[in-house]
Order: sequence, then C-alpha cells, then structure tokens
Amino acid sequence: MHPVERQLHSTKGKKIRSRRLFSRKRKFTAGLLAAICPGLGHIYLGLFRKGITFIIALLLDVSALLYFSSIGMQINVPLLIILGLTIPVVYFYNVYDVLQTADFVIIHRKHDVSKAEQKATMHDPFLLERGLFFGVMLIASGIALVLLYEKPPWLEFFFSHYGEVACAVIMLLVGSVWAVRETFLLYRKKHAVHLNTINRKHKLRVGRYTALLLLIAAGVLLLLDALNGTEHMMLLLKWWPWIAVAWGMEYIIMYIVLHKNEGAAWRSFHLDIGGMLLCVLLTASVFFVTQQEHYLHIWNKVSLNLTAAGVDYSEQEGKKEDKPMRVIPVTMETKDVTVDNINGDITLQRGPVQNIEVRTEVWVDQITGPEADEVANLSNVEVSEGTAISIQTKGKSYGQSGKRQPRMNLNIILPEDRRFNFSVSTLNGSIVLNKVEAIDSISLESANGELRLINVRGNIKGKTLNGLVQATSITGSIRLSTNRGNMEITDITEDSDISTQVGNVSVIRALGNIKASTKNGNIYVDGAHFDLNAESLNGGITAKSGVVGGNWDIYSAVGELNIDLPEIGNYELDGTISYGDIHNVFPEFIVDKKKISGQIGLPDYSVHVEGNSDLNVNKS
Repeated sequence: MHPVERQLHSTKGKKIRSRRLFSRKRKFTAGLLAAICPGLGHIYLGLFRKGITFIIALLLDVSALLYFSSIGMQINVPLLIILGLTIPVVYFYNVYDVLQTADFVIIHRKHDVSKAEQKATMHDPFLLERGLFFGVMLIASGIALVLLYEKPPWLEFFFSHYGEVACAVIMLLVGSVWAVRETFLLYRKKHAVHLNTINRKHKLRVGRYTALLLLIAAGVLLLLDALNGTEHMMLLLKWWPWIAVAWGMEYIIMYIVLHKNEGAAWRSFHLDIGGMLLCVLLTASVFFVTQQEHYLHIWNKVSLNLTAAGVDYSEQEGKKEDKPMRVIPVTMETKDVTVDNINGDITLQRGPVQNIEVRTEVWVDQITGPEADEVANLSNVEVSEGTAISIQTKGKSYGQSGKRQPRMNLNIILPEDRRFNFSVSTLNGSIVLNKVEAIDSISLESANGELRLINVRGNIKGKTLNGLVQATSITGSIRLSTNRGNMEITDITEDSDISTQVGNVSVIRALGNIKASTKNGNIYVDGAHFDLNAESLNGGITAKSGVVGGNWDIYSAVGELNIDLPEIGNYELDGTISYGDIHNVFPEFIVDKKKISGQIGLPDYSVHVEGNSDLNVNKS
C-alpha cells in the first residue's frame, strides 16, 4: 500500500474509533444522568421538553401521593398503592427510553448512514419536541401542583363526590377519541392500498378496538354507578373473559378483510399487545380504586387503620376543658359542611339557631397540672367559612411518644331552616345525627365508634370498623357497614344496603330494596316489600313480609332459615337445602326431599332460598 494511502486509512480508522468512543461515552453519560434524576438524561441529549415532562410527571405523582395520604378519613388504599408503584415504573422507563434515544442520536450523527436507513432503524424521538402539547401540559401540571399543595376544601369535596364521574367521563372521552382516530387511520390505510402509497408509520394493530371497547364499557359502567348508586362495575368480574372473545373476533375480521389486499396493508398487520395491556391495566386500576369496599372490607380496614396507625388516644378522663362556643355564619350559598375529628365523638343536631354553633369539650389524661392545661389550651377547632364550611379539630399532641391525642368531643347545632350536604369523620369516636336534614348526601366514617342516626333526611353512606350501627326513621337511602358490630335499621323510606363482618343484622319496615349481609351473625328482616337480598355465612336468617313486591334471594351457609310469606300475592318459591328438614304450611308448595317449589297467584316475582340447615316456610 502506498504510504499516503496507508496514512489516510490510519487517519480514517482513528476517526471511527474516536467517534465510537465518543458515542459510548455519550450514551453512558445520558444513562447515568437519567439514573440520578429522571429527565436529566433526555435534557443532556437535547430532548428538553421530554426531559421536563418526566420531571413534572414524577412531581405530580409524588404530590398526589402526599395529598391523598393526608386528607384524613378519605384515604383510598388502592389509589395510594397505584401512585406508589407509578414512581419506579416512570423511573425505569425513563432510563430505558434515554438509552434508546441515545442510540438514535448516535446513528443520526453518522454521516455514512442514509436518512432512509435512519428512519427505518427507529422512531424519531424529536417528533415529540414539536407542537402545542408541551405548553398545555405545563399549564395543566402547574395548576394541578398548586391545588395539591394548597389543599382547598372544595378539591377534597370534588374528589369525594364527583371523582368517579370525572374518571368515567375521562375514560369515555379517551376511548371515543382514540377509536375515531383509529377508524380514520384504518380508512386511510385502506385507500392507501389502492393508491399504492401506504404510510409505514401507522401499522394496523389488531386488538386496538377490543382494548378501546373495554375502556369505554368500563367508563359507562362507572358513570352509571356514580349517577345512580348502582354496582355495575362489579360485572367486570364476570365479563372479563369476553375480552378474549372480542379480540378473536376482531382478529378474524381483520384477517378476512385485509388478507384480500395482499401487499403493504397485510404486511403492516400486527397484534396490539401494548394497547391491550395499557387498557387492561387502566381499567383494573380504576376498578380497584373505585370498588375497594367490596373486597370483604379488607381495604376499609386497612384504609382506616393506615391513618390511625401510630396515634395514641386520650380517654374521656383527667383534665376537662370546655372551649368557648364557635359561631359559624351561614349564607344562602352555603351547601356543604365537613367535620373532621381525630379523637372524640361528633354530634350533629338541629336547634333554634341562625348560624352553626360548635361546642367543644377537651379531655386530657395521663398528665396533670400546667402540662395538661397547656395541652388543653393549645387544642382548638379550625373553621373555614363560605359555600363549603369545614370544621376540623387540631389537638396538641403530648406524651412520651409525642403522638397521644387529646379527646375532643364536638356538639354541633345546625339551623332548623337550612339543609346541607355533610361529610363527617373521626378516627376514634362515635357519630350521632339527630333530626339532621341534607340537601342530598351524608357521608360518615369512624375507625372505632358507633354510628347512630335518628330522624335523618338524606342519602346516607357510612362505615365504621368497630361499633354498633343504628338508623331509625330515615327519609332516603342508606349504605352502611361495620366490621365488628350489630346493624339495627328501622323505618327506611328507600333502598337499604347494610353489611357487617361480625354481628347481627336487623331490618324492620324498609320500603325500598334491601341488601343485608353478615359473615358471622343472624339476619332478621320484617317488612320486605320489594327486592330482598340476604346472605349469612354463619348464622340464621328470618324474613317476614305481608307483601312480596320484588325478587327475594336468601342464602345461609350455616344457620336455620325461617321464611314467612303472604297467603295472597303473585310470586313463586324455589328453595333448596343440603342438610336438615323442610317444614311447610302452604298447600300450594310442594316439598320434594331437599327442595320446595310452587307459586301463589301469578309468578311475577321469585323467592329463592338456599341453605344447609332447616328451612321453615310459614304464613305471615
């Protein structure tokens, strides 16, 4: 080889080795920066908008995690778990993406690679650096961060009352817009075949319509539940195998339609694994977050105990101090009242007052003298006025651990001529409502204490982990639960949904549909005029009514069944037991070994009974 050629070849080799060394260093540096702080690696490579997006995404996730874990009794454990898992997912995806982007940048810098080869190698990450999305994202993220850190009372109210509706609307919008976009791309793909101008960037993804159908269906079910108080989302537990059926049907249709067009369209035919996985994960996340109370009350127990963990409660003894009465002005625009207590009873009742009056009783035990006086003096009630009134206790922590909370009992007097929506919660104490009237809804939560409702008007939703639940003379619907305690319900004008893990259930004179369940206890129902669903795993069930105006479904795994039915009506009976005997006084019903069946009048309604012990069918 000529000396000049040898020198040129050596120089060219040095440049190639130098370029490779620079490329490896740049890729290593980008990966290291991404590992240190998500987003820095993208910024180093010149993807400023994408890097900032990763940083803001993590800030939003952490801020949401802190917000939803600090709003007292409204903690949603599945939501916190999902937000917590999102952090490592975003982190590792950020590292993966920055390494892929570094490869593109390295290839893009090579002068000996054609543009066609660059485009065929990987997708251009710099396409996301153009457009208005970044500006819109900054504005929306900034507003969200401000709200999460300021914690305005209306934001918590929005999440509590309209969170499911907002989530359902977002799912419907995303699914619908995405479906329209895919249909448009499919239309262009079909015509591109005839024009022989196929767009290689948009490949046909089989399964995308199935994924979008799942997303839209979940949004519709969630919206119906939020608006009507139903439980249609639970149908997903039964319907999920239809995903495979829908996916298979979509595959066959695409195969038949596109296989006829041999060529570019068929070559761009792929399974949409990513889209399907994304929609399934999104739907599953929404399901777990919105339906946590259906998991045998496990989420409820964990949710309430999560906030109560590490807190020590003062008993109602020792130092007592009555705080000066607080008067909260009420305007014509005032609609919502939120009461949040850590340790103490909450009583709400109507009285001859013009504004809301709050009387507070503070108890400090285990310490005496000036130290107890200081704790009592520094324990106060914070109040916010306006359209949404907030009443929140702020007890002075004390004790050796510094976590003992004084007991602060609240007695709240409401104007007789006004109605509000209520959200009442306490970690340790009972909640009593007497002659309270709501505009629409009443939400109650206690980790350890009774729920007592007397002469209350409104749709009530409440739960406690440990305590008796009583509701008498309620105008509206109720949805109450406890983990350990009896349920006593009397005179309800609308639907009743009550459940306990350990305790007896009693429902007397409920005019709406009744759903009663207990895992360990007896159920007594007197006056079921419409639908009745009663279930006990370990306990007997007694159901009486002079009218059968709905379908009955009664089940007891272990316990005697006593059913009192009217002699006149339009219903049919179908009963089955595994053990024990069937005792029947109706000549219209036929007993065949362990089964009983028959009808009174027309079979407009059905009474289905199933158990494993004696079954007694009597006349009411």
